[in-house]
Formats: sequence, C-alpha cells, structure tokens
Amino acid sequence: MTNATARIMFPLHPAILRAKEILQKEFVSIMMKEQNVLSLEGQRNKLMNMLPSEESKTSLKNNWERFTDYEKPENSETLWNLFCQISTDKSDKAIRNSKTDFIGSAMFTFLYPRIDTNVSKGINHLLKSPF
Repeated sequence: MTNATARIMFPLHPAILRAKEILQKEFVSIMMKEQNVLSLEGQRNKLMNMLPSEESKTSLKNNWERFTDYEKPENSETLWNLFCQISTDKSDKAIRNSKTDFIGSAMFTFLYPRIDTNVSKGINHLLKSPF
C-alpha cells in the first residue's frame, strides 16, 4: 500500500460522490473483515493522522487502546467505527471547521484504485500500449 493519502473536500464532485457511494458498500467487508488492514500499526497511524487536531487524535488513540488484539478482524471494524464517530464529532472545533470528508478520504486512501507513477513515466507501460 502506498504512503499517499487522499484528501476529499466538500462539496464533493459528482464523480467522487458516486465513487464514494460504491466504496461505502464494500469498504468494511473488504478492508476490515477480509484484509484486517488496521492490524498494522502503520495503517492505524495513517488513519489517525488524517484527523485535523491533536484533541481528535488523542481521543481516537485512547478509544483504540481498548481494542489491542489487532489480529481479530472484528477489532479492525471496531477501530474503523470509532474513527468514523470521532471524525464526525462536531464538538471538536477543527473537525467542525474543516471542509474535509475524513471518512471519504480514508476510504479513498485505503481502497480506491490509483495509477502509479510508472504509468506516466514508462514509454512501454501497458496503459500506453495500443490495443
């Protein structure tokens, strides 16, 4: 998985909104239950660092500490649900004033297909080949 993170801003472009709706249907099933993506500390940190304030990051980290058996896929789902809850908490001024869709940004970061840099650099790349 790449280190890049997507940043989805409101208002959402119709194409992004449609893609988000499609991703939402299978995101938890694929990323949390099947791949248990939040079992890896680097992925948990990536998700936590998407939040705008230290207050929200600390709150998320404190809530996550109750679920440390990271090998259990149900814990990834629980950690995801806590992220969703905290990322939409309007009592946090930084979240309330942000125009970022944190849940959408996380879904696009972890699941949405991206074209790697070799597509535009390599002259003989598959996508550059005539069909």
